[in-house]
Amino acid sequence: MPNPAPLKLDEALSPAWLSWALSQANGPVDITAVEVLEELGPSATKVRFKVTYGANRPDGLPDQYCLKGVFKPELLGEYLKQGTQVNEIGFFRDCAPVMDLNVPRCLYAGLDEETLAGIIIMEDMIPIGGKFLTAMSAYTADQAAGSVDQIARLHGASWGDAKLNPFPWAKPRMAQLASLPWLEPAKLTDLLKGPRGDALPDAFRDGGRVLASMKALAERDEKHERCLVHGDAHAGNVFQHGDKIGLIDWQVLQRANWSLDLAYHVGAALDVEDRRANEQDLLRFYLDRVKQYGGNPPAWDEAWALYRQSVAYGFFMWAITLRVDPPIIERFCTRLGTAVVDGGGWDLLGV
Repeated sequence: MPNPAPLKLDEALSPAWLSWALSQANGPVDITAVEVLEELGPSATKVRFKVTYGANRPDGLPDQYCLKGVFKPELLGEYLKQGTQVNEIGFFRDCAPVMDLNVPRCLYAGLDEETLAGIIIMEDMIPIGGKFLTAMSAYTADQAAGSVDQIARLHGASWGDAKLNPFPWAKPRMAQLASLPWLEPAKLTDLLKGPRGDALPDAFRDGGRVLASMKALAERDEKHERCLVHGDAHAGNVFQHGDKIGLIDWQVLQRANWSLDLAYHVGAALDVEDRRANEQDLLRFYLDRVKQYGGNPPAWDEAWALYRQSVAYGFFMWAITLRVDPPIIERFCTRLGTAVVDGGGWDLLGV
């Protein structure tokens, strides 16, 4: 049997391996040639490609696909051990088929249990009108309502232990993220003293406080019901297809408090003034929707406090980021750091 998730990109893009992978859930598939259209990074590799079919082409299979996996040699050790691929494979294998979410159609999701490498093969959204946004894309409050609705659907479908039981591979990750071996307060302070922190008050360019806020959030989450959270719902992980918004990149999926996703998403996706003008309305909209979708959200005062605390998670995620273009890091650190300042999230967490 072929490896379900080869570590070499050339093998994963070979006609032989792709024929085998796409045959697993679709009936016999015969691919005779592959044309790479685009390769994207920076961590997991995403490749858009076009195929030529031979004798066997089941009905409904597209001409163009997007394959995602981890192939860079420097990421094949600790990065895979963190379980990032386990999460994304688990999402497309177990969650997407049973949750009412707008995600790219997945034709294959395979995991190597030994290496923890995973590969997903999705339909390429570009030829069918999909538009992938970036940190630099304009994003309106109306668009944010669409993505908040998607977040509410994910949370409502997985709210509480009983609904989480079918997804045992999804673990709490807050404490793990706060304890990454290379994260040192002084190193993080140095990063924040650079351009990514230029828009923030000096008191919020403190790596020790950033790490303390994450540890406080991890301890807080032990006291609250959890659900599945996307974990990295910034503006660059959003796509639009027609009038529908969807989320991509499910590698940081985890069990956590609902407020992590909402505060991170609203704080990262909207410009500072748009966020200030709309965040309470978006939170009320979320609370209403997640209740409709099966969640059990708290009353307003508690929800507003949890939300303000949780923006610290998004700020942490971008304060530590290294493998992304500096203008994107700077924009997200400015937006999320300012949201921490505005909401008094660190004070609420006692850090």
